Amino acid sequence: MMRHLLTLCLLLLLANPAWIHPAWGHSASTAYLDITADGPKLDVQWSIALRDLDDVVGLDDTGSGALTWGAVQAHQADIEAYALARLRLEADGAACPPGKVALLADRLNDGGYAVLRFTAACPAAPRQIGVRYGLLFDRDPLHRGLLRVSVDGAVQALALSPARPAATFDGQAGLAGSFGRFFLTGAAHLLTGPDHLLFAAMLLLPALLWRGGPGGGAGGWAAFRSAAVVFSAFTAAHALTLGSAVLGVLSLPPAMVDGAIALTILLTALDNIRPFLPGPRWALAFGFGLIHGFGYAATLGPLHLPPGALAVALLAFNLGLEAAQLALAALLLPVGWLMGHAGLARRALLPGASGAAALLALGWLADRAGGWQFMPF
Repeated sequence: MMRHLLTLCLLLLLANPAWIHPAWGHSASTAYLDITADGPKLDVQWSIALRDLDDVVGLDDTGSGALTWGAVQAHQADIEAYALARLRLEADGAACPPGKVALLADRLNDGGYAVLRFTAACPAAPRQIGVRYGLLFDRDPLHRGLLRVSVDGAVQALALSPARPAATFDGQAGLAGSFGRFFLTGAAHLLTGPDHLLFAAMLLLPALLWRGGPGGGAGGWAAFRSAAVVFSAFTAAHALTLGSAVLGVLSLPPAMVDGAIALTILLTALDNIRPFLPGPRWALAFGFGLIHGFGYAATLGPLHLPPGALAVALLAFNLGLEAAQLALAALLLPVGWLMGHAGLARRALLPGASGAAALLALGWLADRAGGWQFMPF
C-alpha cells in the first residue's frame, strides 16, 4: 500500500503541467516595493504578481487562463486605482502624492509581474520616509510586501504584513534595524505558514512524545535536545537552498516546490505512524529542509540589497525561523511529557495527529501538483 501511495504521489508531480506553465493557486503572495529618496522626490518601483492582480481586478476577460500583456494594458486604470489606494508615502509626516504611473512588465521565478513605476513628490527632502501598505491584506493574510528603501545611500529592507502594515525609515537605522525586522519576518513566516508549520509539527511530535525517551514517554530535556537537533538540521538545510535561490544560483518552478513541500509533509506524517524512511530523524529533516528552503525563497524573493545587508537579512531570517521552531518545541514539551507518561501518546495522539496531517498533505499535493485547486488554503 505504501508503494502504491508513493507511486501515485510521484505521478501527480510528474504529470503536473504547471511545471511548464506555473500554477499560481498556492505560491507565496509577495509584492516588491522599491523606494529611493532623491531630494524632495521618491522614485518608486512596485512589482505586483499578475496572479494577484487577476484575483482583485480581473485581468482574464476571456476566461482562457492566460494573462497577456494586452490584458494588463487594458486594465491599467483598474490596476492603478486598486494599488495606489492601498499605498501611502510620507516625508516627515507629510503626504507624498504619486505622479504619473508608467506600467511595465517583468518576469520573476514565480511568474509574471506588473511593474508600476512613478515618482512621488514630497514637500521637502525627507529626513524620514513613512510607508503605509495595504495591498491584498483584506483578501490574503499571508501576503507580504517586501520593501526596499534607500535614504542618503543607506539601503534598508523590511517585509510588511497585516500585523505590521506601516514602517518608518531614515538614513541612520543601519544593519541592526534590518536584522531585527528580518528576524521577526522569519519567525512569522513559520508561524503563519500552514504547510511549514505542519511540517515542523510532524518533525516535533515523535521527539517529544515517544521516540525521545525511555518507555514510550517524553524524555524531558533529552526530548527537547532531540527536537533541537532535528530543527537545527532543518534550519541548516533550508539556509543553504534559501541563500542559493535568493542569490540566483539555484531555482525551481514554484509549482514544483509547492507540490514537493506537500509531499515532504505526507511522507513525514506516514513515517510517524509506521517508520519506513531510512536514517536518523535529523537526516530526514536536513533532506526535506533543502526542499523547504526554496519555499522560503518565494517570501524573500529578489531583495537587490548590497552584499552586507543581504547577508544580514538572510542570517536574521533563518535565525527567526529557528527561534520559532525552538519556541514551538518548548511550548509543547510539557504537553508531550504528560501525554507520554499517561500512555496516550503512542496509542492515540501520535497516529491520530499524523493521520490527519497526512490527509491534509495529500489534499495539498493533489491541489498543487495535480492542479485540482479545491483546498481552501
